[in-house]
Amino acid sequence: MSVFNKLKRRKVFRVAAAVLIGMGCLGLFRLAAPPTPPASFSPVVSTTDDASGAVLPSTNMSANPGSEYFSDGLTETLLNRAGLDALNPQLYPRLGDSLLDSERYEDARKVLLRSAELAPDNPDLWASLGELEKKSGNATGYVENYRRAIELDPENSELLSRVADYLFRYGLIEEGDSYLRRAEAIAPLHPMTRASRLQRRFAAGDREQAAVEAKAIIAEDVPDRHGAYTVAVTVFADLSVAAGDAESAYLFLENNASEVNHPERSDVGLKYLSAQSVLFPLWFAALPDDQALEKLSQWAENLRTLGFDESNAPRAFVDLSLLSGDTDTAVAIASAEIFSLPAADFPDWEAWLARRHMAGFATDPRLASALARYAAESATHREELSAWFARVPSD
Repeated sequence: MSVFNKLKRRKVFRVAAAVLIGMGCLGLFRLAAPPTPPASFSPVVSTTDDASGAVLPSTNMSANPGSEYFSDGLTETLLNRAGLDALNPQLYPRLGDSLLDSERYEDARKVLLRSAELAPDNPDLWASLGELEKKSGNATGYVENYRRAIELDPENSELLSRVADYLFRYGLIEEGDSYLRRAEAIAPLHPMTRASRLQRRFAAGDREQAAVEAKAIIAEDVPDRHGAYTVAVTVFADLSVAAGDAESAYLFLENNASEVNHPERSDVGLKYLSAQSVLFPLWFAALPDDQALEKLSQWAENLRTLGFDESNAPRAFVDLSLLSGDTDTAVAIASAEIFSLPAADFPDWEAWLARRHMAGFATDPRLASALARYAAESATHREELSAWFARVPSD
């Protein structure tokens, strides 16, 4: 999912979550007795001091002691007081996803674990637990939980594509291929299947075919389902700049997807705003600097008009800062918003740093410690994923 689609979804759920959180902060609560978990209940999650779910006396579950928070034993009461059925398994995944999108990971974990107790046969729940594990730094947990989701919904090509895409970004081609083949057998023209195939070509070094695949996705204006269109624009732009073909690439976009080249238009929607966020280096390579800078300024203005800032699109703002000549701001954003997070949530960070305009930035001594940590974490993730696939029967 692109950051802008995620933000759009976050706005939908934020009101409901805020109402429930606010209610929980105002009074005393009675605990609802949870049902007995089925024997098959076995979520794959990182261990914490207490992973028992929403069944204990109220305690602060937030990493920030001063923040609003959900509490163990609180969720059922909140739902009851809102006039909702506290044992309705459909409510918990939505609330968990809202908390996950809001980066309240421990709160999301408790809500999603409660959902797993109520409805362990919900594949979307296991996908959400996978996303939570990825954001918590557990790459193998991401794949394990998605595998559980796939077992419950084996004909869902999107689940298969997401696992394939993640593995390709780690350079694990053979491991990702089994998932991509299954996705292709089910829905070969689905945007996510095509984007995963594109990622496979790029990860395997097949730059020529990757460019062909990316151009086809762009020309056909496929939906940006979980960022599929933005992935194509990213790969096409990066390959074009690296090959010295930025001007012809800009013309291709002008003729086939003109919306992405015109941030001065405020009516293009989040799909194209997302695609624009990866085009800054191409604009600078294809246009005079003053024109490129004007496009960057217009894009940032549109983003802020929608209520977003650098914390919502940090990679784009790192590019914007570097191309505008402000390395200090780029380092500050990267340090606070990107490299402070687990490497499992950014498996292709090395490819991101390998782009031409990143040369000096990638060797900035202020980032040395963070990049060393990322390198070590990524190496560990690859080893752990390879070992996991060696143990688990192939699909």
